[in-house]
Formats: sequence, C-alpha cells, structure tokens
Amino acid sequence: LQCCKEYKEKIDFFEQPLCVGKEDIMKELSKKYDIKVALEESVIYNNKQGVLDDSNWEGPIVVKPSLLGNYWAQYNYYKPRLSNLIFSSAFETSIGLFNCLNLAKDLELELAPLGFDTQGFFYDNYGIRSNTAKLDFKQIESSARSLGNELF
Repeated sequence: LQCCKEYKEKIDFFEQPLCVGKEDIMKELSKKYDIKVALEESVIYNNKQGVLDDSNWEGPIVVKPSLLGNYWAQYNYYKPRLSNLIFSSAFETSIGLFNCLNLAKDLELELAPLGFDTQGFFYDNYGIRSNTAKLDFKQIESSARSLGNELF
C-alpha cells in the first residue's frame, strides 16, 4: 500500500493483501495510506470470528456467493451490509452464475459485481447466451428463463 499511495485516486481497493487473521493490520494499513482494502478470504474462512459482525470491518467486502452456501442465508446476512458488498466470480458453471447474479439482483447491490465473464471457459449447453460482462439484469433474467426451460 505504501508503494501505491501516490496512485490512490486510481485505485478502487486492494483485495485482501494479507492472510486470514490479519484483518486488524489491514484495517490499520488502509487508514494509514488512505487506500481501501477489501476482505475476501476472511469472509469465507474466518467469519466465525465475527469479522463482519457489529461493523468490525468498514471497507469493501468481496464475496463469492457460489462458495458460501444457502441462497436465503446469504441474502439475509448480506442485506444489512449492501453499501460495501462486491460480488465476484469463482468460475461458476452457468447454473451457479445464474444463482450468484440472481442474488445480486435480489439484493439490489449498490456496487457492481465483478469478474462474472467466465462462461467462455465452460463448454456446456446450459450457458447464458448474453454478454454477462455488462451485467444487464434484464438480459440475465431473460437468459435464465431460457436456461430454465432447457433444463426442465
């Protein structure tokens, strides 16, 4: 972060530059250099420690919904934390992609989901046939209906 402080206007955030368990240090570095740090692995592996509870973390939070389980449990957990929430891909299949983006749509995220343009890496007949990099939720809903009709 120190090396990047002169470019901080061009940096949205750094995605978890230190290992799980170093959240307090990341918070201090973020304040010291006035550059946002986003938690990611800590959300997946360490939230049993309450990293996200009671406003312990003020910066962005990058989540990979397909790695975190139950749709409605995530919805209820993330709803009060929307202002800092950023969804990111974990190379989901098209079915996982649909559920991640549907969760983002249902939550009415304030920040754009990132990195969901991974469908070119999967060669199945169930892919969403629109350009997901634009994340146009109307296209996603239309494609999801089409996908549902093909599967069922």
